[in-house]
Amino acid sequence: MSVEDRDWYREDFKRKEKEYGGDFSLNSEPKHKKKSTGKKKKQQLAQPARPAISSWRRTLNSVLMILLCAILTASSCYTFFEQSGRSVRMYAPMLLLEICLFKYAYDTSKTAEKPGILNFVALLLCGMSIIMMALFTILSILNF
Repeated sequence: MSVEDRDWYREDFKRKEKEYGGDFSLNSEPKHKKKSTGKKKKQQLAQPARPAISSWRRTLNSVLMILLCAILTASSCYTFFEQSGRSVRMYAPMLLLEICLFKYAYDTSKTAEKPGILNFVALLLCGMSIIMMALFTILSILNF
């Protein structure tokens, strides 16, 4: 008795022929798609696109960003004005670090539903630090 003679095979073949219209290739799609239930859509809509950060963690991130940007800016200002340390090797990595900090602060503020004032201050201070680091880097290249 071959496979074609079995009842389950004939029933399955008829179902596939009706569903796919005789096209049994690997990439074939059903002619009529099944209707999905609304439960899946509700579950998908309930989940946020990005993971939410708790408010205390966002506050802690903002405070750490403010402190780190202030320390980096103060040390570069001290080196540039008092120590005459006009070295690109020092300011270029600090500039890259400031840019990474700004991007992190920006991404953190975008995940928040309602960004607070500390997020805004962190973004502002990181942005000003980037401008100062870029200025120190350019001036050190020009040996000014």
